[in-house]
Amino acid sequence: MPDQGDVLAEAASRAASELQLSTAQYADALGIEVADKGGVYATEAVLPIDPQSKAGKRGLQLIQIYQRLHAQTGNDRVAIAHWMMSENRQLGSKPIDLVRTTDGMGQITAYLESLKP
Repeated sequence: MPDQGDVLAEAASRAASELQLSTAQYADALGIEVADKGGVYATEAVLPIDPQSKAGKRGLQLIQIYQRLHAQTGNDRVAIAHWMMSENRQLGSKPIDLVRTTDGMGQITAYLESLKP
């Protein structure tokens, strides 16, 4: 049976990939220090993430952002990428930039929750 940390790491890594995050952006989103970024987002070897840790909670939030965008776009990868890369007037920034911080992820989550799928 897979470990929760492995499952969370795999799901967060896939969400980051679908959201078009670079390795550095993904590491920032999880709150991982620069020195720890090596290999964290490699598709062949994803490091486990403790679900109770700060990184785990941020990973779960990243997954939720992806799930809401998936529902909003009907899993249109092009639309998701466009939304992430485009300036959003309501958010005052590009979501790809906001997702790198806890406050930014909170803004994105609140905005997406306010939309009806």
